Amino acid sequence: MPTERLGDILSKNAGVIRLAVFGHTHFDELKLIEGPNQAAFPLKITPVLTTIGANLPSFIVARIDVDEAQIADYTVISAPEKEGHTWAKEYTFSEAYGYKGLSAENVRSLIADLRKDPGLESQKSQSYILNWSVGAVRNQVQPAWQGYVCSMDKLNPAAYKQCICEGPLGPFLR
Repeated sequence: MPTERLGDILSKNAGVIRLAVFGHTHFDELKLIEGPNQAAFPLKITPVLTTIGANLPSFIVARIDVDEAQIADYTVISAPEKEGHTWAKEYTFSEAYGYKGLSAENVRSLIADLRKDPGLESQKSQSYILNWSVGAVRNQVQPAWQGYVCSMDKLNPAAYKQCICEGPLGPFLR
């Protein structure tokens, strides 16, 4: 299924599907999927339990708000060594980003804050970069930051292109 269709499918089934948790890209990621009827779904992509891709083993422990059908908060737990003999807290969503709950509004706000920080100077941007790849080299996403942030909520090619062209690299891409 093409990625851009996911929002359409979720949106058409919004009365049934209220929470989306996906894996795995080997990274700890957040996305916002929007459908044609303005329904929006926060998407949590979980890190991996394996060491493939130079990441350390990690997993999330989530608290679910069953009334709202959303992740109320989550903590990423990781092993500081590849063998996974010991485990420790990497971060908790609410502590790292200051939001209560993984709602569409909160993810939209976080993405907007990250988009406003192309220089990666804010605490939220620094936290996202640190948390993105558990235990891996932390400078992988910085060179492509603008494109990466656009990919967080612009899943169809036309919207992604527009987002990139409106950013600081836009004049060089036209």
